[in-house]
Amino acid sequence: MGMAYPIVTDHRAIRTWDVILSVWVVMWSAIALVIAFEIHDLTRISDTLVDSSEVLEETGVVLTSLRDVPVVGDRVEDVEREIIEAARSARISGDASRNNITRLSVLLGLAIAFLPTVPVVGLYVPLRVSWDRDVRAVLKALRESGDDPTFREILARRAAERLPFHQLVEVSSDPWRDLERGHYDALSRAELRRLGIVQEESPD
Repeated sequence: MGMAYPIVTDHRAIRTWDVILSVWVVMWSAIALVIAFEIHDLTRISDTLVDSSEVLEETGVVLTSLRDVPVVGDRVEDVEREIIEAARSARISGDASRNNITRLSVLLGLAIAFLPTVPVVGLYVPLRVSWDRDVRAVLKALRESGDDPTFREILARRAAERLPFHQLVEVSSDPWRDLERGHYDALSRAELRRLGIVQEESPD
């Protein structure tokens, strides 16, 4: 039972891990966004290619007016056809490369954001949910049977099993002897503190 929460010894530790995980996720998300935008900027090259195709198309249109000129008319028609075909090919290539770059920026951004974070989140979230469920269960039992000796004994035994050694020796020099003698109060209060549960002191 002492290994139920191997990286979480108390409520302060779980808060620390919350902050670390949040920073980790935000950091990789920011890196992913920056890289995605940098890659997406490469679409300017595609836009330049499309713009060039438009210039070629306009040139082809201008050459159309020279078809009726004697001698050069037939040659102009051939050049015009080649220019228009080149313009169409450039436009198609530009549009295709823009779409490919856009898809690449999205996919790479998602990969950079998710690959380092999803495994960590996937491991931590079940632990966090289990911790919250445990705290809620203890709170409910505390409200319903806070003075029950059996409940106090359970808390005391949990403290003996789960408290870090340096905290345990501050509570009791011999916790197992205290458990045998039924001295549960100090250990049970230490377990509640470990869970981040503040119990109101009863007035004397």
